[in-house]
Amino acid sequence: MGRVRKPKSGQRGVYLFSQIVVNAYSAKDVRELCTMFKINWKLYGEEVRLRLNGAANVYAIYKINYDDAPGRTHIRAALDEIHCHARALEAALSNLDDWSTQALWFNRSSAKDAVELSEIEGFHQSVEILKERSAEALSRLEKDKGGPRSSEAMRMWVINLRNLWVDVLKRPFTVDHHKGEGITPAFEFCWQAMKIYAPSVNKSALITAMRKVISEYPS
Repeated sequence: MGRVRKPKSGQRGVYLFSQIVVNAYSAKDVRELCTMFKINWKLYGEEVRLRLNGAANVYAIYKINYDDAPGRTHIRAALDEIHCHARALEAALSNLDDWSTQALWFNRSSAKDAVELSEIEGFHQSVEILKERSAEALSRLEKDKGGPRSSEAMRMWVINLRNLWVDVLKRPFTVDHHKGEGITPAFEFCWQAMKIYAPSVNKSALITAMRKVISEYPS
């Protein structure tokens, strides 16, 4: 039996042009990378620093909006929760006794708090709309294909570092590996830069993303 997914309640996306990461790379970090990869610090140091910080910001945005976003199973769970609550509320209101109805709608401390019959009808209609719309949304929702999702955050990270490596530094952006270890300067640069910002990322994920980007943007 598969694992039951729950809604990702309260999760919010971010605007694609938000600035949510500032100075992920210090001047010291960038100077060390420039020394490691024989990049002229005086000529390219500030450009490398700006582009790495920009790449880190884009990575963070795409991780929130894509990698960590609710999948179809989470969305189905959220819609199903709304549908079940709407049905239960509709049933509770329909079966409410006269005394409880009086207490709910008409026992008010002042005339200005009085509820019109049209407002009561509108509330009932709202509950019915929620029930119908959630059922309709559930029927339209495609099934989750299963399996791990590819990381859009990592893909965007590699695209930005590829642009730095190729367009600014004029170096070939290639990837090769042996026993899970990347063996090209471009890979090593991406890996060393990634370790500063997101040390939990593994090499195989980076290699996969680099292969994908190289197929999309052959140098």
